[in-house]
Amino acid sequence: MKVTVMLTETTPAAHCEYALLPDGIHCFRVHRATRRCVDEYLARLGTLFAAHPKDETPFCFLVDLRPAGMPPFAYTMQQSRVFIHSKPLPQRIRVVYLHHNDPILHTMAIFLRAMSLSSERLILNGGTEAEAIEWLLSGDPVQRSVRIR
Repeated sequence: MKVTVMLTETTPAAHCEYALLPDGIHCFRVHRATRRCVDEYLARLGTLFAAHPKDETPFCFLVDLRPAGMPPFAYTMQQSRVFIHSKPLPQRIRVVYLHHNDPILHTMAIFLRAMSLSSERLILNGGTEAEAIEWLLSGDPVQRSVRIR
């Protein structure tokens, strides 16, 4: 019998839930697509990035947009740009975005490419958390660009 343990840190009114999955994958789940969600997400991500080893160990995380959808796009992109230019980033980042037919994700993919981040990204439309985790752990270098299903 396999037992899965998930460490969750959230407040009752959290707009963005954070959990550390058993394989060391950081999971963010959007419960309310608000500006506050973006702020909670980036604050936690900044703390996690700062604590991550300064070597080639990939920082793996998934962002589950399925419960509430994408937070306000302009605010998300604005705050993300400020975050990326003000924080030290891990040398290697692998991230999966899970969503359900959210057309704004196509625009986000273009934005991420334009920022030339050295991250490996996968955007899964209708994908499962199991698929996301499998890809994150695979280390598949072929997926350097965004793949939208």
